[in-house]
Amino acid sequence: MLSNCVNAQRTGCLFSLFFVKMLNCHLNGQDSRPLRYSHYKNHRRMDDIHDIDKAKPNARPTKMRIKVIIACCLAFALGNQAMATTLKIAFDTDPVSLDPHEQLSESTLQFSHLVFDPLLRWDQNGQFEPRLATKWERIDNHTMRFFLRKNVTFRTGNPFSAKDVIYTIQRLKKSPDFRAMFDTIDTVSMVDNYTIDVHTTYTNPLLLNIMTYVFPLDKTFYQDQDQIIKYGETFASQHVSGTGPFILVNRELGSRMELDRNPHYWDKDSAGNVDKVILTPIRTDSTRLAALLSGDVDFIFPVSPIDIERTKGAQYPASNTAEHPYFTVAHEPKAPQRISRHSCQKSH
Repeated sequence: MLSNCVNAQRTGCLFSLFFVKMLNCHLNGQDSRPLRYSHYKNHRRMDDIHDIDKAKPNARPTKMRIKVIIACCLAFALGNQAMATTLKIAFDTDPVSLDPHEQLSESTLQFSHLVFDPLLRWDQNGQFEPRLATKWERIDNHTMRFFLRKNVTFRTGNPFSAKDVIYTIQRLKKSPDFRAMFDTIDTVSMVDNYTIDVHTTYTNPLLLNIMTYVFPLDKTFYQDQDQIIKYGETFASQHVSGTGPFILVNRELGSRMELDRNPHYWDKDSAGNVDKVILTPIRTDSTRLAALLSGDVDFIFPVSPIDIERTKGAQYPASNTAEHPYFTVAHEPKAPQRISRHSCQKSH
């Protein structure tokens, strides 16, 4: 079970790195126009996204796949002084619920990285990157201490603190989809408002892997109306308050989801130029690819293996192109430019 969860979470990390780096990285001097992108190698189920192959529970993300995503992220993260733009994305499915604990799935993890923030996540080098947890240290064989980020607020304006993390982990332990993974956590205690101790039932070398699934919820917002019912209509399945880089502004289930950039997002050091993301589910591979090639969307995932060559050989109206071995970016006079491999390797 944990092996499958780790695969799904790393699949989520793909989009953590894509979407968040898309906003939170910049390349000085790069063109700010929106890019057209298609990822076309290692197309497995997106249960692999946040970007991972089927792996052992303690395996790290495949470095090459992570680099692919980072390259794509940086293709979109084009300078914090640039004009704001809208990014149109087509996926094969959308999340069935706004509740991040209702279903452990690729689409839920993608959504979580957009509107929430994890305590930590995988970076492009397969290492753990601090997010809402700034650092951590082992106290003893059964205890890990996490130091939390200060001056962070939820969409509601409520301040983020240790109480929200403790509340979130306790809720995860009750979730039908997540509780098997979090059963290894015995209790969580608050040291102060921005420090927690996580106590495990045994020495667990995968604890940090597990903590990448912790997207702190707004306790004040959710408490007393936080039932978890799979495919049910609950408060949490229809309302959301997170600390992430985007805020959900409109949702038409199965049709469209719109997210605006969070003006109060805590990560101010590396602001990007995307101010709106429009997600459209397109289930059919050929239709999704046609939407990319026609310019109706800027990014698609996944690309069917049988369409890889067509994607690589597509003629975009571009004056300057360079092939990357794992994805294609097109640059048009009013949108694309293919990004060279060299410009995609450095991240913030």
